[in-house]
Amino acid sequence: MKLSILRVDRYAWLERGYSEVGIGKLNRHSRAGGNPNTRMPTFVESTCWSNPRVDYSGEAKYNPRDMRRNPARWRALDARLGREMAIWVVTVRGDGRPHMVPIWFIWLDNRIYIATGTDTQKFANLRANQSVSLALPDTENVLILEGEAHAADRKTIDKLGEYFYNKYEWDFRYDEEADWRLVEITPLKILAWGDGYEDEGIRIL
Repeated sequence: MKLSILRVDRYAWLERGYSEVGIGKLNRHSRAGGNPNTRMPTFVESTCWSNPRVDYSGEAKYNPRDMRRNPARWRALDARLGREMAIWVVTVRGDGRPHMVPIWFIWLDNRIYIATGTDTQKFANLRANQSVSLALPDTENVLILEGEAHAADRKTIDKLGEYFYNKYEWDFRYDEEADWRLVEITPLKILAWGDGYEDEGIRIL
């Protein structure tokens, strides 16, 4: 799986139908989102990860035969991911060593979205290896996800910018402290225990 990097100006990039995308440091997540009417972001580098295992056309589509869940358990998981403020994300360096950091995130349509700067270790890792693991901080009510990351399209970038602002009062599109990229993560495996459904097993997806 190769990562292609194209360097063009923002508007030429959009005219070709490509996306402004990418991957931020938690300590750079300021509350100063800026005025979207006066501060336009300029992305000069866009990254596209080809991922044949992911359907890019709409919501994450899971085969029902692969789902090990009941509706009540999934609703609880969905609500929890929607209200949690931070998640641990693990990426893998080129030499195989893991890299783990906490980060803000949005859970939407069965996917996780994170914004990260191009100068971060996780961005460098994801350029070569799109496999990620994520976990919520609670060690009593455990939730672990494994999945694959790819670049969000331009429509998703604009949509998620609003979600980030509503949740954190921060919009990566107008934060000039870093060259931000939006990453979309599709869960391929979900494990949980301590949620009251242990009799059904820990594998949800």
